[in-house]
Amino acid sequence: MSVRILDESYDRIRVLFEGYPRVYVNSIRRAAVSLVPSMAIDDVVILENTSSFYDEIVSHRLGLVPLKTPVG
Repeated sequence: MSVRILDESYDRIRVLFEGYPRVYVNSIRRAAVSLVPSMAIDDVVILENTSSFYDEIVSHRLGLVPLKTPVG
């Protein structure tokens, strides 16, 4: 069983886990992802929609857009 860091930069890291059960590695991945702060669009007010999409579809797609924010 070993853990090696393959690549590390300011905003990402690649780690290789050898000999560990997949369920344990997935638990570590889920815990790491849950600790990353995130922001999302919560409320959308559409005044005039001239597209062919319903307002709800436009609002939902806006909520899926990742927002980059400064660290800290």
